[in-house]
Amino acid sequence: MRAFGELESDIMRVVWASEESLSIQRLTDVLNEERYTAELMEQALASSSDRANALLHFAGRLDAEEAVALRKALDTMPPDRNSDPGTEPDRDTDLVLDTDH
Repeated sequence: MRAFGELESDIMRVVWASEESLSIQRLTDVLNEERYTAELMEQALASSSDRANALLHFAGRLDAEEAVALRKALDTMPPDRNSDPGTEPDRDTDLVLDTDH
């Protein structure tokens, strides 16, 4: 039998520690209390061979209110620390959110 991955280990630890039956929702709530959402998203992106497409797929599932919140968050981000000072961001990779769905 192969060893559990990190998420599998976390799930089993919660299940084994619980004194009562857990619904999937309760299990998810417990895991989310322990793990940061951003960390989980980063792990999902790291496992993708096409990060930009994965982000677009995620953004496409947002409702209008979530899309507005994401746009505001993106607008407040500082310039990319890895880019040369004084250069414009690559507009070909800008995230376009369709809030009219």
